[in-house]
Amino acid sequence: MLAADHASVPMNLGAILIFDGAGPTPAEVRALLHERVPHVPRL
Repeated sequence: MLAADHASVPMNLGAILIFDGAGPTPAEVRALLHERVPHVPRL
């Protein structure tokens, strides 16, 4: 994903997830983010 193509990177970035059919539960999303976010550089 390209956050900025010609200026500084924004301080905040968001996303909207759209699932076909039944998506994960909010608890499953929280658990996955809790597991993965610490491994993302600068977060």
